[in-house]
Amino acid sequence: MTALNIFVGILLTLACFTDLRTRRIPNVLTFSAAAGALLFHLATGGWSAAGSSLAGLFLGALLFFPMFALRGMGAGDVKLLAAIGAWLGPGQVATWGRSDDASGEGFGFKWTAKEWSSKHIPFDWTGPGPA
Repeated sequence: MTALNIFVGILLTLACFTDLRTRRIPNVLTFSAAAGALLFHLATGGWSAAGSSLAGLFLGALLFFPMFALRGMGAGDVKLLAAIGAWLGPGQVATWGRSDDASGEGFGFKWTAKEWSSKHIPFDWTGPGPA
């Protein structure tokens, strides 16, 4: 496990706690993580590493934007995957985005299809009620 993966894990943990508590992922978390990633890669790997970081940022945003446009997730999720992409690059963010999209967002679409927003799920939600 690399230091980048540890940092991304910490970033995801912070985002998870704030999302569960407030149902929002703060812009200060996503934007500062993305800016930090770009500066880190520029300082440690030069312009080519910064370019790869920027490509990961755009790919991360592109992967989740359709779900946001269809109201299946919030903008914070899109910005969070973009920040993850800035840290990990386009190759790894595609893997992270596909696995998260398949596992978590199918659940969000199920709720959206019933004309419920995922934001209406209370924090202590334990499972579906009687059908």
